[in-house]
Amino acid sequence: MRRLDKQTEAGLWCIIPSRTVETEAAYVPVWAVAFPRTRHRRDLTEQMGRLIVARFRALHTAVLKPESDVDDFVSFMAGEFLPVTRSLRGCVGAELLRAYRGSLPGVASAKPDFAWITLWESVEANNDAWSHDDVHDTPDPLKGPLATLYNFAATVTLVGGFTVEHEI
Repeated sequence: MRRLDKQTEAGLWCIIPSRTVETEAAYVPVWAVAFPRTRHRRDLTEQMGRLIVARFRALHTAVLKPESDVDDFVSFMAGEFLPVTRSLRGCVGAELLRAYRGSLPGVASAKPDFAWITLWESVEANNDAWSHDDVHDTPDPLKGPLATLYNFAATVTLVGGFTVEHEI
């Protein structure tokens, strides 16, 4: 199978031949080819020919303003905010989560409307991206998107950063 790699804002992708008649080929994330059976394959990425495993996660939440359009917020996060975050050195992935609002007994409803998790190579990689001269500082590429985020959100909270202690 011949791979034709391409770099996009979302990361490194490769083209693989399709086994179906409907399509000739499809672009898929490189980890899907390299690690098709890996349980935590979203935590893996290939950058410049080396494997990076996310060892640190940062979790943020947002409560939207009542007048904010949810679909516009999701489009903004998926199309601008998360890709810019993902482009920061040391960030190896990002996921947007929508709050569960169901009524299933025993399953807690989330209070914030959305959360997002960013995956980082290490605590140090996250700190390097978010500090300047050892002081917390928003990375320049995120200053515009962060201002737009606050147009949608009444509150944005950093829940915290978490290191990976154990994987199964």
